[in-house]
Amino acid sequence: MSLLQLHTEFILMIESNLDSPKDLNALIRTSPRFTLMFDDKLYKNRTTHEHAYIILWAAKRGLDGTICKCLNVGAKYLCS
Repeated sequence: MSLLQLHTEFILMIESNLDSPKDLNALIRTSPRFTLMFDDKLYKNRTTHEHAYIILWAAKRGLDGTICKCLNVGAKYLCS
């Protein structure tokens, strides 16, 4: 059975056992379904420092969508 064929409840159980944001990001990248389910969570569960790093990283690469995702979940980027 494919991971994509599992019921949502099982996918949520798998996600709840992931150890890091990198693991969640890896899961998200495997399927559009998982992107819809978990993309917001990936950005919401970050510290201010992590958001600042992500925004700077995305700006250097021209990834406007990533910047918008951070800002949409309440990230505040303060210039120092």
